Amino acid sequence: MEQDLKKSDLNLKQSFLDYLPKVSVGYSFARRVGGDDFEFDNYSTNHGVNLSLSYSLWNQFKNRESDTRTKISRHITKLSYDSTSEQLERDYADMNRELQYLVRLDELYSERLAQSREQIKQGEERYKLGLIQLLELDKTRTEYIDADIAYNANRYQIIAKQEAINKLLSQQILGKW
Repeated sequence: MEQDLKKSDLNLKQSFLDYLPKVSVGYSFARRVGGDDFEFDNYSTNHGVNLSLSYSLWNQFKNRESDTRTKISRHITKLSYDSTSEQLERDYADMNRELQYLVRLDELYSERLAQSREQIKQGEERYKLGLIQLLELDKTRTEYIDADIAYNANRYQIIAKQEAINKLLSQQILGKW
């Protein structure tokens, strides 16, 4: 879109230059040798420079429509560029907020996972002592598995969100494009 905007600027400049008169500069050179056979004693050279300036009186009428179209096209391109730029900035800000949320959630999930490990150890100790039944121990193990799945799913979401941010910024992902 930046290239389209630069192209529109060039078209606008060209449209402006179409209103100016045309200037032509020319140069001519002529050389003549004269005299009898094998006697070149008469040399003459002519140098000529010409400058031409032309301006059509109809330029204003012929170029006005083209100039108007060029200005409108550039304005539309600029609006489109601004809109896309603002949308990308909003997307980037949203993605960063989501990434920060997921990182904080990762900390909570890791604490939950550590607590689940500790509960399994305690549950096994209690089961050996006969204080709880096998069903309660299995429930503790199921909670650990759920915490592990949630932790790993959140880690995957963090990686996917970071990949989306890198793609938005056109940066390398894991050292590759």
